[in-house]
Amino acid sequence: MFELHVWGPAFGLPSIDADCLAAIAYLKWAVPIEQWILIADYDVSLSPGRQFPLLVNGTDRVSGLTSIISYFEKYGSGHYHLNDHLNVAQRSESAAFSSFLQSTAGPLIDLSLYVSAENYNATTASAYTAILPWYLNYTVPPARRDLARTRTAHLGLSSLDISLTEQNSSRPGAHTLGSQFETAKQEAGLPPRTVSLGRRTGVQGVFSAPVYAARIRLDALANEVLEPLSDLLGSKKFLLDNERPSALDCAAIGYLALLFYPDVPQAWLQEALKSRFPRLVAYIDRVRSEVFGAEVINAADVCSSLLSTLMPRKTLIEDSQMSSKTVSSSLPSPLVVNGLVASLTALIAAVAAIAIHHRRSPREGDLIFWALRPREAGLGEAGSILSSRAPTASQIQNPPPPVSTTKTGRFFGKANLGHTFRHKSAGAFGPDLAKKLSQLVKMEKNVMRSMELVSRERMEVAQQLSIWGEACDDDVSDVTDKLGVLIYEIGELEDQFVDRYDQYRVTMKSIRNIEASVQPSRDRKQKITDQIAQLKYKEPNSPKIVVLEQELVRAEAESLVAEAQLSNITREKLKAAFNYQFDALREHCEKLAIIAGYGKHLLELIDDTPVTPGETRNAYDGYEASKAIIQDCEDALTNWVQQNAAVSSKLSTRARTLSQRRRSASRRRQGEGVDLSGQDQPMEGRESGLWIPASEHQGNGYEDELEEDAPSTVHTETRGREEERVAA
Repeated sequence: MFELHVWGPAFGLPSIDADCLAAIAYLKWAVPIEQWILIADYDVSLSPGRQFPLLVNGTDRVSGLTSIISYFEKYGSGHYHLNDHLNVAQRSESAAFSSFLQSTAGPLIDLSLYVSAENYNATTASAYTAILPWYLNYTVPPARRDLARTRTAHLGLSSLDISLTEQNSSRPGAHTLGSQFETAKQEAGLPPRTVSLGRRTGVQGVFSAPVYAARIRLDALANEVLEPLSDLLGSKKFLLDNERPSALDCAAIGYLALLFYPDVPQAWLQEALKSRFPRLVAYIDRVRSEVFGAEVINAADVCSSLLSTLMPRKTLIEDSQMSSKTVSSSLPSPLVVNGLVASLTALIAAVAAIAIHHRRSPREGDLIFWALRPREAGLGEAGSILSSRAPTASQIQNPPPPVSTTKTGRFFGKANLGHTFRHKSAGAFGPDLAKKLSQLVKMEKNVMRSMELVSRERMEVAQQLSIWGEACDDDVSDVTDKLGVLIYEIGELEDQFVDRYDQYRVTMKSIRNIEASVQPSRDRKQKITDQIAQLKYKEPNSPKIVVLEQELVRAEAESLVAEAQLSNITREKLKAAFNYQFDALREHCEKLAIIAGYGKHLLELIDDTPVTPGETRNAYDGYEASKAIIQDCEDALTNWVQQNAAVSSKLSTRARTLSQRRRSASRRRQGEGVDLSGQDQPMEGRESGLWIPASEHQGNGYEDELEEDAPSTVHTETRGREEERVAA
């Protein structure tokens, strides 16, 4: 009895690997059904070459598609030889095309399923999750993806973004009115707009972009593989013979099935097959139905029962021609292992959540641990002021303590490596005008993640304080329990502060998006200026100079509009952003001050009078008082509003006078206005009278530069936090 071990099923096929599919097809055509069984496996240590497919026949173990075919050609006096009906020329052609498929179709599968980030994340990774135990999902899929990148490195496509949809949706302006209009047209059944060339871009400029160059290269690679196969097939039933299949048909169905059947977001291979090679599509469907059966094979059907860890696994292929067999295997079902691990993780998380929010009181016998709910350098001139200021009155009254021990002795220094990488890399991409603000936005994301970590850690500290105090005397136990409540509330306030702080970051990010949209107009004006200077140097009498000067006039007009919009929006958004931040800071700090005040009231309940050895302290009777203090703190936090803020910022007489003078001057300038009556007068003194207003010039829009991030506006921003919560 032959045993064929293969990688598990995926995409409705009996295996996720092309060579495994080819080996299954070979045994289906060459070996009687009662003489072999198929086993879904993931333990490559059984294979001498540490790879699948693996053929086991008694003590013989053969791994790899080529070795398995050679084994069957020699085994049993050639009884299982699938190419025995071919002549010498056809056998040579079979070997040549098999090698051709492995060297050309294999990289196409690698590009489609592994190299493309969108296809890998949306389809391939989840397919491996269904056939592997949880611990192998961290090693096997990444290793196979790295191997695919290595095999396709010579094609020059591994560094390009192949997913067209992701690139188009992530560029600035993808959610503008124009893009929404195009979407509405497509939903209404109207023909979509053709490729937008923009102004003075030209067909060559559009198709030289990386995204289009990658797509053209991919289509060329697909044609190199599919066109020879289509010509070889012709009108025959199989590739080399009209009556009987060959080993070449086995390899072809293995590779073509993975090119055609996976439901991936970027389905350029399926599009190429359906649009240009209909005969190959019919061949793939016919051979799949004959070899693998018409039913879609699902990984959940292979290992669907919890008893599969105790009972043998089933074969993957069950149709009218192949009887169902049971295969002995010492390996548990990956789906069952993943399910058990997920259940155990959920149980641990639930127990931990209960432990954090509740603690049993040995005195009162109920759950009382509850949280309150509301049912210097680089700062410019200001940096010198901060660095040279005298000690504050508070510092003179209470001298500051030594530097914290946590700030020294770090092996990797003070900075977090991940945070440093993110904010340093943020300024390396995108338009030059938006690089500095992009770096600021990234750094603010790091700040938010750090604050969220502080919030979670503080909640855990509160729980641990309460646990420690439980074993102490009555007064210490009660007060530490209530202090844990207050500290837990501080953690929740910090978490709420992160949400409000994100409004500031999102508003600053909108300024960055505007800056990125203005950069193309600056670049265009500079480019035209450089061209004029170059022509005046090389060909002073060239007629192109006049045309370029006209283009420069239009570019300057459009640039003036864009710059004015940038100036206005920057000021408006900057004020709004820091109003968000300062309002959030004020509320947060006022509430922290409230909690600190009530915390000091709690400390007064502890009797710190020294006792002599053998003396007994008075019985503690402050339970009701501590609960009343907690309730008062909750009421104070619930009823706090901005108008009741205890701290107010008062300007000095000089600062108030200067500020009022600045506002008065600004109002006067706004009241005077600017005379624009002559701005549209004919330009008769120019070297050409062909100038037209910028608003009437065809192709007024520009294609925005790609961001380093996903597109973000105030309404679509998603915070990059660990929980991936969507900002309102």
